[in-house]
Amino acid sequence: MVYGLKSIKLRIRLIWRILQIGFRAYGNPVIALQALIKTGKMRNQVQGNQFIPRFLESNNLHYWSPFCPGFPSVAFDNFIENELHRSISFRSSAPRLMTIIFSITSRCPLQCKHCFEWDNLNTPEPMTLDDLKLTLKKFQAFGVDQVQISGGEPTVRFDDMIELVETSEPETNFMLLTSGYNLTRENAERIKKAGFVGVNISLDHWIPELHNDMRGSEQAFDWAMDAAKNTRAVDLMLYFSLCATRSFVTEENIWKYLELTSSLGAGFIQILEPRAVGNFKDKQVDLSENQYKILEKFFLTVNNDRQYQEMPIVVFHGYHQRKMGCFGAGERYLFVDANCDIHACPFCQEKYGNGLVDSIPESIERIGSSGCQKFAKAVVDI
Repeated sequence: MVYGLKSIKLRIRLIWRILQIGFRAYGNPVIALQALIKTGKMRNQVQGNQFIPRFLESNNLHYWSPFCPGFPSVAFDNFIENELHRSISFRSSAPRLMTIIFSITSRCPLQCKHCFEWDNLNTPEPMTLDDLKLTLKKFQAFGVDQVQISGGEPTVRFDDMIELVETSEPETNFMLLTSGYNLTRENAERIKKAGFVGVNISLDHWIPELHNDMRGSEQAFDWAMDAAKNTRAVDLMLYFSLCATRSFVTEENIWKYLELTSSLGAGFIQILEPRAVGNFKDKQVDLSENQYKILEKFFLTVNNDRQYQEMPIVVFHGYHQRKMGCFGAGERYLFVDANCDIHACPFCQEKYGNGLVDSIPESIERIGSSGCQKFAKAVVDI
């Protein structure tokens, strides 16, 4: 983690780069500064009206979020240009879609209790590698430069995954979303060489037996631990995703989880609330108001209290979703399943088009007319 004086110097460099991008976009330093201020206010709303006093450094890039490309990079410049355009428009076209979560397979060796793809799990592979390449190419042509490769378990299709990334457009930020299965040291080296910048490992408890129970495998915890070690060994960004179930969310569990992930070298923790879809369909899985408050307090404390500046940065989508709306549903990201069908997000199951055969802009327009199935469309008070 980068904090203290080094963080301040890095923040100055970052602000100067954003101003340069603004000058280039608007041709007017005053308007560029206004757009920067508005964009900063939006970021503060997402983070709880404060700024995180640290960055993650990984492979010579710096991150304040796993959903923002590392600085400095072309992808970072594109991201900032797009966010400035959302604040004060400088072109006739709408802001671009930034990210897709791209499922390349429905196969998985686990039987997770919270699997959103439960009804489609381990069905025959529907899309060829060429199909995946064409779909990805269409999204990249539309301006997407952040791609999260998911499944199923994407590493069961490892060679296809590597070729997909190796043959994609340069400057794209690729993240691997995995249970840790099949992420050996050799495979970690291969994904880095192919072009991945980081790995997101699903970890649902700090107690091995309880994580294994959630995942339906006695090997799941060991896979996650080995994958974390191998990810850090090759200097890829490491972050963990937690499905914060009713049985998990207590003060003790969330702080123990932070201790474990920090000891493994994680830069981020992503907290996901359970949704009544897939294997949780028709079940009462929503958190209580008190449990939400536990997560909210944890999120704000760890990110903004300087005594935790060496700890992972916490990403809690539920915070901004309740206050501002969802950034999915084609607003900033969407989900493409293993059939290349387009959804608002992994938890919103309605199909709005097919990335292989349909128009991407028309599919996004259909999503936008419906929005998120649980939260409103993102509205930023700036």
